[in-house]
Amino acid sequence: MKKILIVLNAVKYNRGSEALIRGLIRICKRADSHNQLYLVSSEFDFEDTVRFDGIDGYINRYMFKSHHSFRRICAGVVRKVFRQPNLATSIKSKKLIRCAEKMDIVIIIGADNYDKSYGMYSMMHELNQVLKSTVKGKLYLYDCSLEKKDIDSTIIEDFNLFDLVTVRENITLNNLTEVMDKAKIRYYSDPAFLMEAEMISLPQKWQENNMIGINLSSLVLKNVYGSNREVILESYYQLVEFILQKTRYNIVFIPHVMQGQDLSVLKMLHMKYQNSGRVILIEDENLSAPELKYLISQCRFFIGARTHATIAAYSSYIPTLVLGYSVKSVGIAQDLFGTDKNYVISTRDLKTGKELKEGFEWILENEEFIKKHLLQRIPEYKELAWKAAEII
Repeated sequence: MKKILIVLNAVKYNRGSEALIRGLIRICKRADSHNQLYLVSSEFDFEDTVRFDGIDGYINRYMFKSHHSFRRICAGVVRKVFRQPNLATSIKSKKLIRCAEKMDIVIIIGADNYDKSYGMYSMMHELNQVLKSTVKGKLYLYDCSLEKKDIDSTIIEDFNLFDLVTVRENITLNNLTEVMDKAKIRYYSDPAFLMEAEMISLPQKWQENNMIGINLSSLVLKNVYGSNREVILESYYQLVEFILQKTRYNIVFIPHVMQGQDLSVLKMLHMKYQNSGRVILIEDENLSAPELKYLISQCRFFIGARTHATIAAYSSYIPTLVLGYSVKSVGIAQDLFGTDKNYVISTRDLKTGKELKEGFEWILENEEFIKKHLLQRIPEYKELAWKAAEII
């Protein structure tokens, strides 16, 4: 039996992060069903609002629940006046650090949090430095995706703090092996592929085997990803109009990051086409990642911008078109199909508004081939995720 601390650098309303954690719990329990797991989130009230089967304890990242607390103010003074960021981190995260000292393994979820556009590097690096100096067990950075342009001396410095770094697709594997000791890098597919769906009642207007799931995120509308908001929206309008005018399928709009992050843009699409009588909007933001996966699994096709929404589709053998904004979506598609061509359309490649519609036409025409390929490939890909039990 091992004690394992998982540090989740994400928010509770991100169902992709939830899917990742649920898959990682299964991996840790497969390694040893008696392993004790403790989860850390960066949110103040995480342990009061989120519960996962298999987690033995929840720890707040910070020692306070108010931005105006005395401890937070002290940490700010130490950081800004005395210029000691690691000491400030120790003050803010004292409980987390004390817990980490007792663990056999501490797992930091890397994911794509090192993408410079997220602005999370300093927060993560400071905690990683403190953990490196205090943790007596193993320190792992898990499930990373990172473009070559983002790998600089600061990233390498941070990654070298860890006993092991795992990546979730081959592009990142190749990027890191150019600059790091290969013995410290492992490749396992994203644990979210292992999360099981949880059955729920389908909406009244749902037509079995006749639904196309569509996901769009406010994230990809930001120009930081080389996106053009107007072109992306026009692309989705043309896609929906093609489906309604040229096919017999109905559409379900499915959010995957809550608190309005996805719904804010999906509502625009739904409102524009609701009079067609052939579109459904999933508005319940309390749905869990397994429940959303069930909805996605009941679709005939899926088009999505959120990576873990598309992972839910892939792992349910659903022919899927991805609107990609980072290396993770391209890398996962290449690992699954040998190529990202026809499976991923980059936000940067949307120029006329027709590209997404034309990409989906290819998915429609090749449905049988894609479905057959996924039925063969996904079990192998899941085994690659299960292999992470060897480092536990």
